Amino acid sequence: MGIDYACQQFYSAVRSLTCEGTLKQRLRGAAMHLDVLKAEKDFPPGELRQRFSDLKRKLTEKEDRDDKWGNYGASVDAMSNEEREETAEEILSIFTDLAYHDPIYYYHPAPE
Repeated sequence: MGIDYACQQFYSAVRSLTCEGTLKQRLRGAAMHLDVLKAEKDFPPGELRQRFSDLKRKLTEKEDRDDKWGNYGASVDAMSNEEREETAEEILSIFTDLAYHDPIYYYHPAPE
């Protein structure tokens, strides 16, 4: 799909982080928006792709097939509050970097 699609999904994830609920609940919701993204398909080679791969690995490292949230729920539950805050910050940071590269989300002024 590409960087536009990745930016849309990260935008939805950031919106989930601003909803009501505990950070654990909001982070689970944000993770679900990122589930559809594939590093090789939706990110250009380089730092953004690596950061996304690291984030997705962190959000899916624990297995739980009984929870409606699946691996996301188990992984977020296993994080400390500090790790949850860092993960939420990384989602916002990746979105910001994606938006900078996507003209739909970011206005690039003309060079002077």
